[in-house]
Amino acid sequence: MCHEYESHALLQFKDGFHIDKSASLYPLSYPKTASWNSTTDCCSWDGIKCDDLTNQVIHIDLSSSQLYGTMDANSSLFRLVQLRYLDLSDNDFKYSQIPSRIGVNGIASAFGMVASQLNLKLSTLKNLIQNSTKLETLGFALVTIASNLPDTLTNLTSLKHLAFYKCELHGEFPLGVFNLPNLNYLHLGYNPNLNGRLPEFQSSSLTTLGLDYTSFNGTLPVSIGKLSSLNTLSIPGCNFFGYIPSSFANLTQLGYLNLEDNKFKGDLSASLAYLTKLYHLSVGFNEFTVETISWIGTISPSICNLKSLVELDFSLNNLSGNVPSCLGNFSQSLENLKLNGNKLSGLIPQTLKIGNALQQIDLSNNNLQGQLPRELVNSIRLEYFDVSHNNINDSFPFWLGDLPELKVLALSNNQFHGDIRCSGNMTCTFPKLHIIDLSHNEFSGSFPSEMIQSWNAIGSFPSEMIQSWKAMKTSNTSQLQYDQNSHEVNIYNQGLSLKSEMHYSFMMSNKGMLRVYENLQEFYSMIAMDISSNKISGEIPQVIGNLKGLIFLNLSNNILIGTIPSSLGKLTNLEALDLSFNHLSGKIPQQLAQLTFLEFFNVSFNNLSGPIPQNKQFSTFQDNSFEGNQGLCGDQLLKKCIDHRGPSFSPPSTSDDDHESESLFELYWYVILIGYVGGLVGGVALGSAFYPDVVGWLKRFF
Repeated sequence: MCHEYESHALLQFKDGFHIDKSASLYPLSYPKTASWNSTTDCCSWDGIKCDDLTNQVIHIDLSSSQLYGTMDANSSLFRLVQLRYLDLSDNDFKYSQIPSRIGVNGIASAFGMVASQLNLKLSTLKNLIQNSTKLETLGFALVTIASNLPDTLTNLTSLKHLAFYKCELHGEFPLGVFNLPNLNYLHLGYNPNLNGRLPEFQSSSLTTLGLDYTSFNGTLPVSIGKLSSLNTLSIPGCNFFGYIPSSFANLTQLGYLNLEDNKFKGDLSASLAYLTKLYHLSVGFNEFTVETISWIGTISPSICNLKSLVELDFSLNNLSGNVPSCLGNFSQSLENLKLNGNKLSGLIPQTLKIGNALQQIDLSNNNLQGQLPRELVNSIRLEYFDVSHNNINDSFPFWLGDLPELKVLALSNNQFHGDIRCSGNMTCTFPKLHIIDLSHNEFSGSFPSEMIQSWNAIGSFPSEMIQSWKAMKTSNTSQLQYDQNSHEVNIYNQGLSLKSEMHYSFMMSNKGMLRVYENLQEFYSMIAMDISSNKISGEIPQVIGNLKGLIFLNLSNNILIGTIPSSLGKLTNLEALDLSFNHLSGKIPQQLAQLTFLEFFNVSFNNLSGPIPQNKQFSTFQDNSFEGNQGLCGDQLLKKCIDHRGPSFSPPSTSDDDHESESLFELYWYVILIGYVGGLVGGVALGSAFYPDVVGWLKRFF
């Protein structure tokens, strides 16, 4: 039986909080304290462990317990003097202060607190370090410390795990911490004002080193090769520079390597040949060139033996030569291939095997030629395919229409030609298609109405999401853009898998504002269709009104004729509609006045006539949205309509509050779609506009 005073202290702590499901982000969270009561032994309570001999409470794990409330400065929890482990992570403590008593009592073996809405005074941290000299685990994430770290950290010689993730740290990181004798895990990620450099390493048990998006700088020391147990090195977004030391070849246990967004140069090929356990390789946004990564054109057999590779990222490195044909050797494990923003030429390799694991392929902004490899039909897990801005000469890849997971298809700025339609017995359903960009090609023929009828994903959209978007300033351009990123903070813990996010985005700006939708679920989408700047002819079919998920529709710069279909008025989520530079005639349908979210509208340079709809939404559009149509009249053109005897149209009234909310939505879109990348060990994924998965971080850390 546990001691009565400890049972009372725990129940008092329980009574200080409410249970609220929204207080925990972890999907499998549950109220651990709900079963606590005075009639049972507290040693048997959920989350509590006692010493076998003394029956005193030594271990408390209330992570993801849906606790909501303020942490009491005199919390009864800290009367438990034999406490050795405390985890209060993934609960909502409403920005309250971590009690200073925790630093006075000390926790002799381990301490971890990972949650948002908490603050930690430097004095409390110093007391904790001073009074807990046997500390083995010290971890904070999304805890506001907002100071430098004390040099006394170097006195914690028993420390095994140390993490300060997104804690607003600044100043110089104590250099001696790197060489603590028992340290095997160190993560300081997402503290942009935290400075430091890497030391001359001694022989070390360090297995994980994460400095993501800090201000660490300098060169990688040759002594980094002494970290023979290192399996995770993640240092993207820092200020490192110089050559990669040849001693990298000694890091034979390395599985996760992320060097992106620094100023590295040099020849990686010799070292990489020895890193046969690599599953993630990301070196984008550096200063590598074809001279330094000579094997891009002719990959050595040893590089091709990296059959465990999950992510390969050489984006934006000024590389030239051909896409290596031996990528097929990786196809059973490779999930993300990013070679965009280089000077690669030649053909896309035809080496993709049946059952390959590819989810993302980004070859955009290169000089690739020829046709798309028909072996892509073997990529049944493919979600994102971008070959825009190349010189590919091919017909519409209708044969991709049966890929069950394809969400983004980007073919713009190439030499694609012919009809946009199915061929033979193909169904071309594109069951999960969310974004399609076929702009700036040579497609011809009539509008692909038959194919559109089968596009299921574009036909559904949860309108309640609209209220979750945010406005932010950006450049004043009008365009559709899309992107995918995958930033992982690799937090190591045996037996746990990585949850990684793929960020699919499309952007359009018109009024100098950015809208962000965060935390989009996989089965939802932000929908965009861009078929502009082709040679599409014929009429726009009424069936286009069935695509009720559309937010962005651009059919400009084609040779479309006929009237604007009134069914466009059914696209109640539509934010941007561009039909300019066609041969459309007739009136602008009054039904379009019902599109209360419409922020960008352009029908200029057609043959339209009649009155422009006059409602609150249309009154915001400038005259250049309607110019080049001699028969149009209305206030926007300062041209009175001579005969306006028809029944006036009164659009649905909206409250002032609704209009104020809508006015936030300017037209530069950045949308994130979360996916999952399996097969990695331990981690947290974080995107530039995505709130970090602190729960995943927590579960992997402890």
